[in-house]
Amino acid sequence: FDGACRHRSTAIGAAPGAGATLFAGTVNKWTFARYLDSTTHTNNTAEYIALISGLTGALHHGVRRLTVKGDSTLILEQVRGRYACNNARLRQLRNQARRLLRRLDYYELVHVDRLENRDADRLANRALD
Repeated sequence: FDGACRHRSTAIGAAPGAGATLFAGTVNKWTFARYLDSTTHTNNTAEYIALISGLTGALHHGVRRLTVKGDSTLILEQVRGRYACNNARLRQLRNQARRLLRRLDYYELVHVDRLENRDADRLANRALD
């Protein structure tokens, strides 16, 4: 999963995109890319929306065991409960992600660097194009 945010040249802010991909081994089974048409979103909300969308897609496809990979330390650590989540909107998104994770028989949250996350990054950026 990945979120992307490109700042516009105006003072309005940024409209982010979210991307996620589901693999079975090395085979890409499902992809998600979404433009978040609002300048009220942040990169962190885009990251959470990508995570939630990926989890929803995995559950829809019958996945019961899942390795979740993302390059956002903040999001992964908030979901794990190691980092505080003080923002009310992020807390709602974190709780939604946790509810989805509880529906799995097994899951692992893995931090990867940006290069290892390029498929999801490409989708998040494609949503902005």
